[in-house]
Amino acid sequence: MVQAAPSYAMPDIFHSASDLGLVLGNETITLVAGLLGAAIIADRVPRARLLLLADLMTGITLIALGLFGLFGLHNN
Repeated sequence: MVQAAPSYAMPDIFHSASDLGLVLGNETITLVAGLLGAAIIADRVPRARLLLLADLMTGITLIALGLFGLFGLHNN
């Protein structure tokens, strides 16, 4: 579903199919690079520490999203 969302949002912004292709291509490149980087880190870090780090990052992200929603941080 995440990959289908830009297909509906981008034509309203860029009005071009080639721009949509660039967006989807960049998304794929960053996903592959992120997965490769995560795999390299996962091979070198003990599993318990890796799970603790992942839970900590998830908590920080959820707190940030909650604060954004609570205080309505957006451009006017």
